[in-house]
Amino acid sequence: IRAHARQLIDSIYDKGECEFDEAFAIPLPCVAFLGLMGLPAEDLDLFLELKDGIIRPPFPAEDLEGAMAFRKKTGERIYATFEKLIDEKIDQPKDDLMSLLVQAEVDGRPVTSAEMPDISFLLLLGGLDTVTATLGCSIAHFAQHPADRQKVVDDPRHIPAAVEELLRLLLNGQVAGQAELHEVVTALDALQQRLVRDLDIARFDVSNDAAVVELNEDVFGFDLPITDELH
Repeated sequence: IRAHARQLIDSIYDKGECEFDEAFAIPLPCVAFLGLMGLPAEDLDLFLELKDGIIRPPFPAEDLEGAMAFRKKTGERIYATFEKLIDEKIDQPKDDLMSLLVQAEVDGRPVTSAEMPDISFLLLLGGLDTVTATLGCSIAHFAQHPADRQKVVDDPRHIPAAVEELLRLLLNGQVAGQAELHEVVTALDALQQRLVRDLDIARFDVSNDAAVVELNEDVFGFDLPITDELH
């Protein structure tokens, strides 16, 4: 992965500029993901098309029915693609995650043939979109906050802390952008976690099993920092 990253950066350096997603944020994590999964690298464009068909269907925000129908058809294509790949991995397993999946067990029982494409579906969306979006958001942050960028340039020891802080601050999900209210509610629900013990959070008592949502910024006006120093 590091060698691939350096190769991509060298290419950007030679050109003097780039469109970041196309030049780095898409190829770096996506090629790594396909390799880990044991999926054919030459099919990257197909997998990106399928991923975008679910996450970003080509319909205006108000056309919910059109978007839903498009997602349904794309989902059927994804399942058909993975069902074929799963059969291949069952017949000829290799040293990759797809082969591990078809041999995996949960609570002492094999993963079922119905569960395998479900898991593959989620891995596809996460593997081809989440890291790309996070990389883009992180680079955008440094472009908009040159002092933060200069800090890690001057002292690379800040890089690990910067990565952790950017991951916390720039959580990417369906909440971002011009989402409709119901999409925001759905996204918040997806980000929900439940407490396993009573807590006192910013002077508020929160009981065991309460539903909580991780938010990036202090949207409620508490006297708490939005971001920490990168050290």
